[in-house]
Amino acid sequence: MDSTGYGGRELRKSALVETNDPRNPEITLKISGKVDRFATVTPSSVQFSGLVGAEMAAVVRIIPEPQYPFTVLSITPQKGDSIRCSFQQVTESGLPVYLVHVENLKTDKGRYYDVVLVKTDSRIRPEIKISIYGNLYDPPPKSQS
Repeated sequence: MDSTGYGGRELRKSALVETNDPRNPEITLKISGKVDRFATVTPSSVQFSGLVGAEMAAVVRIIPEPQYPFTVLSITPQKGDSIRCSFQQVTESGLPVYLVHVENLKTDKGRYYDVVLVKTDSRIRPEIKISIYGNLYDPPPKSQS
């Protein structure tokens, strides 16, 4: 069961199971439990919206939870035609914090979507995904007086 995005919350799922028991041909299984947070990712996604030509950049903070330590090995954009990304590790209160820098590269009007893939050395969660949304628009026409 995929619990991505449920960190720190209660997850409830059900599944319908077909059996060969004529008295109980179907059984509904209910599964619930608290999902541990693997890392705090703030913000969880990036939205660029603005005029064509405007500089747009954002920083996403990734803080590993103490019980699930990991190291960020690399980051790459899934498509990479509209964004550039890089990361740096800093230390805060003796603990590692990863700063993912994302920059808009799109130079024409339109929308786009990309994902920054953050590779980690964790067997629990070898990859963290950060969604990037972009919407660039032309400036309004100047009124002629």
